Amino acid sequence: MARVARIKNGFAPKTCESCQREFEWRKRWEKDWQELRYCSKRCRSERKRG
Repeated sequence: MARVARIKNGFAPKTCESCQREFEWRKRWEKDWQELRYCSKRCRSERKRG
């Protein structure tokens, strides 16, 4: 069964621009949540190559 992203701490989940998966807010992304576009370092690096 696929995991469904949910609202955490008032932040709606975002969709990764590279893999199209939804990802949830995390404390470590607190300051950058508005600018965040990728769910991981791997997706960010894949996007630069492709």
